[in-house]
Amino acid sequence: MTSKVSIFTELRESTILVFDSSSTSIQALVLLLLLSSCHVVCLKEISLLYDLKRRELDQRACELAKAEERCKRAVNTALRHYNEVLAAEQAERARIKKQHDEDDNATEIANCIYSDLLTENPAQATSAFGPHRICPDRYKGLTQEQLDHIRKTQQLQVEEKKRLKAEEEERNREWDCQRVNANKVGILIERQMERAARNAREKIAQENLRLAQDQMAFQQYLKDEVGYFSISISHLFLHALPKRLSGGTKIAEMLFRSTNANISRRYFRSF
Repeated sequence: MTSKVSIFTELRESTILVFDSSSTSIQALVLLLLLSSCHVVCLKEISLLYDLKRRELDQRACELAKAEERCKRAVNTALRHYNEVLAAEQAERARIKKQHDEDDNATEIANCIYSDLLTENPAQATSAFGPHRICPDRYKGLTQEQLDHIRKTQQLQVEEKKRLKAEEEERNREWDCQRVNANKVGILIERQMERAARNAREKIAQENLRLAQDQMAFQQYLKDEVGYFSISISHLFLHALPKRLSGGTKIAEMLFRSTNANISRRYFRSF
C-alpha cells in the first residue's frame, strides 16, 4: 500500500507537471480522478493511467524530438541560406569594389594618357596676360599650325624675293637696252657731229682757199698797181690771222676787201 501511495504521489507530481506544461484533456481527467478519489483508485487504474501517461510522454518526446529535428533542419537551412546570401552579398560587394577599382585605375590611366602633360597640349602654355604671351615652364614649342604658317610665310617670301629679283633683272635688261640704244644714238650723233664738223672744215678750207686766192689776187693787185705793202699778205691771211683769231678768216676777208691800206697796216701791227 505504501508503494502504491508513493507511486501515486510521483504520478501525481509528474501529472501536475505535465498538466502544467501541456494541459491535455487526458491529464486533466487524471488529475480530477486523483484529486476526487485518490484513496479509492485501484492499482489497475493507476497502472493504466501510468501506461497511458508513459505512452503520452514517449509520444510527446518523439514529437518534441521530431520538432526539434525539424527546427534544427529549419535553422540549419535558414543559416545556410543566410550564409549563402551573405556570401553572395560579400562576393557582389567584392565584385563591385573590384569593378570600381578597375574603373578608377582605367580613369586614372586615361587621364594620365590624355593629360596635358603627356599630350603636350600647347594651350596650357598660353599665359593669362594674353595669347601673345606664354608660360616658359609649360611651353612645348611651336604647334603644327604655327609651323605650317611660318613655312607658308617663308615660301611666300621666297616667291616674292624671286619675283622682285626677276623684276630687277628685267629692269636691268631694260636699262642695258636703253644704254645700248643711247650709246648707239650717241655714236650716231657723234658721227653726225664729226660729219658736220668735217663738212664745216671742208667748207672753211674751201672758203679759206677762196679767200687765199682772192688775197693773192688782191696782193698781186696791190703789188702791181699800188706797191704799198712789203709783207706777204697771203702769209698774213693764211697763217697769222687764223692762229690769233677764231674768226680770223672773216676778219681777214673784211680787211682784205678794205680799200684803205693805212687802216689795214695799223690793224695788222696790233697783233
